[in-house]
Amino acid sequence: MVTTLREADKTSVAEISKKYGVSDQTIDNWRQYMAAWMRPTSSH
Repeated sequence: MVTTLREADKTSVAEISKKYGVSDQTIDNWRQYMAAWMRPTSSH
């Protein structure tokens, strides 16, 4: 997933989605998932 997202940063999402057989929306969902996962959490 991370490798695919890195490739999508360098080229078009359409090219990468075709290369890996996933939809453009899937790549967008992966980006949102990774962004949420990387977000710092509060330490309350």
